[in-house]
Amino acid sequence: MNHNDLIRCPAYRRGRAWTVRIPEHGVYAHGRTLARARENALEALDLIGVPGDVQLVPTSAELEKLRAARVVVDEALTEAVRALALRHANMGDIAAATGTTRSNVKRILAESEQSAGEEAAGPVLQQGETREGDGESPDRAT
Repeated sequence: MNHNDLIRCPAYRRGRAWTVRIPEHGVYAHGRTLARARENALEALDLIGVPGDVQLVPTSAELEKLRAARVVVDEALTEAVRALALRHANMGDIAAATGTTRSNVKRILAESEQSAGEEAAGPVLQQGETREGDGESPDRAT
């Protein structure tokens, strides 16, 4: 493991503290705050000679539900931004209508253009292959 490795591990709320387990290194840590639990995990890893950084992922059924809801909201926002852009709304109007920032609208549209470009390119054909419905191989010209 090199010095820049990131160890992602779940953090669970137990009573008044957060608990952290990193089973691949036999480390258990806790703290009253997430920051303190992370510091304790880093200290424990340092004691056994494991370099790297720790990213805590607070975990509970409610937090998982929240993460899933955010995914749905992000997908709906992307769909709304794309639809308004197709109707020639300007970025300011799209941002106002969707309750997001202009920079977020710009990012969503840029990602949409990038993914559309990749889809339009289609698969790369090897010599002798044909596109579906083409009927002609690329090396046989008529």
